Amino acid sequence: MKSTRTILACGALILMLAMGVRQTMGLLLPPMTLANGWTRDEFAFAIALQNLLWGAFVPFTGAIADRFGAGRVLVLSGITYVLGLILMSQSATPLAFGLSGGLLIGLALSGTTFGVVMGVVAKLAPPEKRSVALGIVGAGGSFGQFAMVPYGQALISGLGWYAALFVLAATQRRPTERTKRWARRSARRWGSAASISFSGATSSAACTRPSSRCTCPAMCRMRNFRRWWA
Repeated sequence: MKSTRTILACGALILMLAMGVRQTMGLLLPPMTLANGWTRDEFAFAIALQNLLWGAFVPFTGAIADRFGAGRVLVLSGITYVLGLILMSQSATPLAFGLSGGLLIGLALSGTTFGVVMGVVAKLAPPEKRSVALGIVGAGGSFGQFAMVPYGQALISGLGWYAALFVLAATQRRPTERTKRWARRSARRWGSAASISFSGATSSAACTRPSSRCTCPAMCRMRNFRRWWA
């Protein structure tokens, strides 16, 4: 029970931070363009590239998560997010900003937002409770978009845009550590249950033995998960 709630809480937290930090990008336009002598078009091009690559990479990150595990994708995407924010602060040219704020963060968003996180929750939640689980996790992303904007504005106003990017990068680092623990826990506890395809197809093998004599822990834990939601 506790592990299931932890998975939902971690999923909501990941979406909250990933989507929330992304919403603060617009606040960086005035100070960064003035400090670096860029035009608004050059800044906007990098953010537009970020949005395009975010959408373009989602099918690939989803396929990789299916093949190698969502935990690994989330950890690597979190690290990429941190690297992109740090390199944004060091960008001296529009090209460098496009590679950091556009390419790296676009790639990171594809692996830390709805495509991967919702996929994991949809696999683990029973059909009758799936909408509730997805709603809980999605609420985290919505709350992040609301809460992180004033937080980002306060950082920029109080510390300046350069230091604010490092603070936002540190904010992204924290859930990455939690995600590592979640990935290890999920790999142990859910096993083959996490290998259900992203398309939503269910496993054809079902365990009918009592829990005390079950030899397939993953299916038994999936059964306990369904019993808890019921």
